[in-house]
Amino acid sequence: MATLPNDSSIIAPYSTTYGANRIINCQVVENITVALPEDIMMLIISKLDLLDFHCFSSVCKSWKSIAIAAKKIMPPQLPLLMLSSSEDQDHHDGFFSLSHNKVFRLKLPPEVDGARCCGSTWGWLVMVTKLGRHFLLNPLSGDLIELPPKATLPAHRQGVIYKLHKFGSFYNYIRKAMLLSPPIADDFVVIVIYCGKRLAFCRGGDETWTAIGYMETEDIIFYHGKLYAINRGFNLITVELGPRPKVTSCSIAPPSTEASNFFILSKISVYLVECLGELLMVIRYRKFVDSNMSKTSMFNIFKLNTEGKCWTKVKDLGDQMLFIDKSNGFSLSAPDYFGFRGNCIYFTDDFSSKFGSTTCKNLGVFRLEDNYIEFFSSNYLHSYLYLPIWFTPIW
Repeated sequence: MATLPNDSSIIAPYSTTYGANRIINCQVVENITVALPEDIMMLIISKLDLLDFHCFSSVCKSWKSIAIAAKKIMPPQLPLLMLSSSEDQDHHDGFFSLSHNKVFRLKLPPEVDGARCCGSTWGWLVMVTKLGRHFLLNPLSGDLIELPPKATLPAHRQGVIYKLHKFGSFYNYIRKAMLLSPPIADDFVVIVIYCGKRLAFCRGGDETWTAIGYMETEDIIFYHGKLYAINRGFNLITVELGPRPKVTSCSIAPPSTEASNFFILSKISVYLVECLGELLMVIRYRKFVDSNMSKTSMFNIFKLNTEGKCWTKVKDLGDQMLFIDKSNGFSLSAPDYFGFRGNCIYFTDDFSSKFGSTTCKNLGVFRLEDNYIEFFSSNYLHSYLYLPIWFTPIW
């Protein structure tokens, strides 16, 4: 395992061909004279991704100083696909890089051992342990921030006996978690979808979760300073947080082409994504391969039309790429990343009939231009404790 100096994160490439750790031996020297103007060096650094940036900063002390100064000009990073390790891998979780086409191992704190990740936003992970401990984790710095424990989530059993699994009973199982903004001390808010479709939130320093209500919630997003939720009937709702949270319907008509297909909603996932300032609703269709696994078959995209109070079909994303998973949805401009093309949706698996499923067979890219899906090879993509999730590094 290659160890980068001082405050650099410990990231080492993982051999996808032979399934073994590749050791990189780097001798850090004091200084390398660079015969390039500083502005040219900054331009070069601005083209690097997270992994190349770490390699650059570990060459010598002078390059590391340049890298630290350049952090403020770094562009948004391509997300890494986070894969949970098995419990015997010494806290090293995997991060699959699309640009490198390799899985890299990152050593995480021992508290993460056996924990499940249920959300990833602003470079932080929302983790839950088998014993019901909740915390925020910055995987690059190792910082942890405690959240209210699982036992404080308002229980809504409604007389139903739910099946137990290793992360607790279904009634307080967190399906999705999201930070509204980067945490600064105790100034942050975490929203969770739990008990299947219910919402709850906590603020920094809270000792318990506050229930928002039961709305058959499919997805949530913080958009233009407001929290939005969408339910199974494509009803868009605004949520005002407080001691007594308030929910208000936006009275947006459902997509006409989808309303007639309401009976197949059990085979649909709905996502809210911001793209170039617009609010998009992405609908994923699945077909079941067997009782425990489904396969993505199609996507439809709709744009919110606030004036007409309706959803408008989107047929072309231009140079934009959408990234979606069970936790998060966001967009990036393809021309900013060499080798990537726009008008595509990069997706991960978000469905399993079994808690703790580790399938990696439903990951791929959907091209809107011809409705073609290219699935990622699953030969070296393994996630043992939870479904794969996009993680976007924050400098």
